[in-house]
Amino acid sequence: MQRQYIPVNYRWASFWWFVAQYLFIYLGSLFVIICLSFFLLGSWDYISSVYGFILSVPDLTPNIGLFWYFFAEMFEHFRLFFLCVFQINVFFYTIPLSIKLSKEHPVFLMFMQLAVMSIFKSYPTVGDMALYLSLLPLWSHLHRFLRNIFLVTCVLIACSALFPVLWHLWIYAGSANSNFYYAITLLFNVAQILLVSDYFYAFLRREHHLTYGLYLKKKDGSEATLIHTEDINTMRRVMGAAPDELASTVTRPEPNPDGLG
Repeated sequence: MQRQYIPVNYRWASFWWFVAQYLFIYLGSLFVIICLSFFLLGSWDYISSVYGFILSVPDLTPNIGLFWYFFAEMFEHFRLFFLCVFQINVFFYTIPLSIKLSKEHPVFLMFMQLAVMSIFKSYPTVGDMALYLSLLPLWSHLHRFLRNIFLVTCVLIACSALFPVLWHLWIYAGSANSNFYYAITLLFNVAQILLVSDYFYAFLRREHHLTYGLYLKKKDGSEATLIHTEDINTMRRVMGAAPDELASTVTRPEPNPDGLG
């Protein structure tokens, strides 16, 4: 199954109009929420208690995030710099993901944004992770393109089991320290990053196959097949032929488009 595209000339005017529309909707909604909160509480103090608390990270209580241990060990005069570096991760991936996915795949863009926010937010919870994991069945057709799903699943299960164990050893038994707990936290977040990047890779690979087909093509337009270098060298020794000649004689396997529809 191969997707056919009709050439379209994109106009920058329509793009900026699209950006302006949604920016206006976002800012207008935010303004309404802030004004309603002010009328409800009668003070602007809630801004520093809600938005300022999330951005400045004053509470370093241990959690499953990346912030608490790093900022607890950091020199105070470096705090502002690394605070900006850490917080920008939540917004840094928005623009490239939106450019790539917003036009044709807004639901997958929403999934990627939820996952990125869950990983890099200052005070993450298990509920944040459960939210984007609950959406994975929507992309069950990507399973055949995933590369590290077994490894990531095992790591996530192991970390979920070790979190309460190391917490008990650190806080209650006193036989462990914060390094043990934060090591599992790092591994847990690395596994989430691998999971999200693996799904993004699988999504892009499926899109590539839908556009260009399952197989590569040579310069003359005929279909080409990738074979291992060792196979070429072995066949060359046996047959005395050049690698380019051998590559053109390899039989192409039957197509298997399962999962591409």
